[in-house]
Order: sequence, then structure tokens, then C-alpha cells
Amino acid sequence: IMEEAYVDLINAIILQAFKDYRFAHKKLKRDPLDPDAQRLMNDVVSFCRSEWCEWLTGYDGEWLLERIKHDINLHK
Repeated sequence: IMEEAYVDLINAIILQAFKDYRFAHKKLKRDPLDPDAQRLMNDVVSFCRSEWCEWLTGYDGEWLLERIKHDINLHK
């Protein structure tokens, strides 16, 4: 049961990264200079490129970032 809780937490973190990146992307399309959206996008990119992301999720961070970008292109 404890292992399942950890998997759920990891999945929630990944899902939140997708949501945050998508939200920032939409805001930046409307206003490319929006500092909050820029910061949020940078935070997601930094997370994906961190060793912690790979350790936590088991995924290569660059791959995860590409999946996020691919997801955005699918939902335009």
C-alpha cells in the first residue's frame, strides 16, 4: 500500500508538470513577456532537467519535457 502511495505521488508530480507547462505556454502565447508564466515555464524546464526528476520519476528529464511539448501540440 505504501509503494502504491509513492507511485500515485510521482504520477501527480508528473501530471502537475504537464499542467503547469501547458498553462504557462497558453499565457505566453497571449503575452510573451508575462513574468509569472515565464517563471512557471522555467521552473518546469528546470525540474525536468534536474537529476532529482530522473531519480524520482525514473524518466529521462529531456524525454519527459519532449512528451510535455508533444502533448501541447496535440491539444492545440
